[in-house]
Formats: sequence, structure tokens, C-alpha cells
Amino acid sequence: MRQHRQRLVVGGPGGRGFTLVELIVVIVIVGVLGAMTVPQLTGRAASARLRASANALKTAADYAHGYAMTRNVPTRLVIERQQGRFALAHQPEPVAEPGQWQAVPSAVHRGGSLRPGVSFSRVEVHDDVGATDQPETTQGEGVTFRPSGEAQAAVIEITDGTAYWSLAIAASTGRRQLAAGRATGRLEDRTDLDLGR
Repeated sequence: MRQHRQRLVVGGPGGRGFTLVELIVVIVIVGVLGAMTVPQLTGRAASARLRASANALKTAADYAHGYAMTRNVPTRLVIERQQGRFALAHQPEPVAEPGQWQAVPSAVHRGGSLRPGVSFSRVEVHDDVGATDQPETTQGEGVTFRPSGEAQAAVIEITDGTAYWSLAIAASTGRRQLAAGRATGRLEDRTDLDLGR
């Protein structure tokens, strides 16, 4: 008695085909390579959400700075830390109604929120320039930009639990700097010209 081995033929009659074992080995190899790639793709998606949130936050700070200077009114980037949101507010009548903040019209900027999985990890605001004796009442924390271009010095950090992005705001010019990673200190933009060589 002769036993015949059957082969699974992939490629038509009379052509050399692949055995079932060979196909299973190839499928296993493709599965292992796919399993190694999926965590990298997931990490890239999380990184993209964090970067998009950081860019949206910087854009809001840019709008606040520009709005304060062009409309000649103090403007605030309000941070609602627990809700993961940010918005813009301004003082339409800073002399007549000090401390009264109103939302910036939505046609100018609607504010925004951090992407899912991203949260504020640090909001540090210093009132170095143009400090006032008047109490300011707004919901949440925030950074005030003045019509002169000055701002409260600030460091705002966001995280997805593994990586960080930092927005630093300089007091004397309101300059905004966005960087990957944690901020090591405040953004200084004053230079001592006497020491320049």
C-alpha cells in the first residue's frame, strides 16, 4: 500500500504549491510582527494627542496676547484644570469695572479642551509685571496678558501620563514658548545689555 501525501496547491494546477504547515508558519510570523508593531502605533497616537493639545493651548495663548494688544484690554487665558479646558476672558472696562471679566466673543476664539487622556499637570503663575492691588475674580486659574504686551510669568504643563509638554510665558514681553518635556524654570527674556560682550 502506498500512501500519498496531499499538498495544498496555491498557484494553479501543475504548479508548485505550499503545504498547510508552511502557510501556518507564515501566518504566525506575520502575527508576531503585527503584535510587535501595535504598541508603537498606540504610543504614537498618544503622542499625537499630547502634541495636538499642546499646540491648541499655545494657540489660545497667542490669541490672548494678540487680543490684549489689539483691543487694548487685559485678556486672560483661563485654565479650568479639573475639566481639562481653557478659554479666553477679557476686561472690557478695566478702569470702570476692575476685576470684571467676560468671555471673549466666540467669533474671535472659542477656547478649547485637552484631548482625551491628556491633563494639566502643573499651572504656575507669577505676577511679576504690573501687579495690581485689585482682586481679580475668574473661574479657574489663568494667565493675564496686558495691553502693553506684558504678561504674568507662567509655566503650564500638560501630560498623558508618560510624556510632558510645557508652555512657558515670559513676563516682560508675553513671549510664549512651547517645548516637549517638563519645564525646568521660568522663561526669562530680559537680557542685561551691560554684560553682553
